[in-house]
Amino acid sequence: MMHRPTVYFTKQDLELFSAASHDRNPLHLSEEYAHTTPYGEPVVFGILGALAALGHLPYRQSMALASVALEFRNPMTVGVTYRIEVSETSIQQSLVKIYDAERLMMKATFTFLPWQECLQETIVSEYSGRIEAADRTREDFVVGSRVTGMYAPSASDCQKVVERWGGIYKGRDSGPDSCDDVGKLRGGDGTPWETCNLLAVGARFQIR
Repeated sequence: MMHRPTVYFTKQDLELFSAASHDRNPLHLSEEYAHTTPYGEPVVFGILGALAALGHLPYRQSMALASVALEFRNPMTVGVTYRIEVSETSIQQSLVKIYDAERLMMKATFTFLPWQECLQETIVSEYSGRIEAADRTREDFVVGSRVTGMYAPSASDCQKVVERWGGIYKGRDSGPDSCDDVGKLRGGDGTPWETCNLLAVGARFQIR
């Protein structure tokens, strides 16, 4: 089954995502800076596009989002109505493509697993990763680069992003409001694992 919704990004969406992720890259936030780049205007965060796509997927009862594979083809900007094409390739996987007319902007493959399997693989007693975004330069990234680690965004601002796009909780019986905030995604604050769909998600990127 295939349906074709749309998505539209605003300047406020970029500001909200920046607050949640601590990503303050001026390419996304400053019109003055963006005008000096080949893009000419602020560019939508790639992960924000993925969250918007995730928000259009159906709920999967008793399953949790396990991994995300993203392919960015072209930059997205604010004020444009993009078409989203959703294909349910299997009970465990969805393929989402975002288009500007017929031009492919990004592809996202979302893989879901039974929540019990995700729990066994991701349970941790206490989060000890980075809480501030790393400051990296272009020279830090070359073809074949691989970056690993854990990062904890702002829970309260992340909850606002979730409410805006409705895309994080896509499984379990209890529906999209089963977790109070994104800080509970790993269950470290006492939230029952069975009530939280997204336990821990891995995103895979490729630099070309």
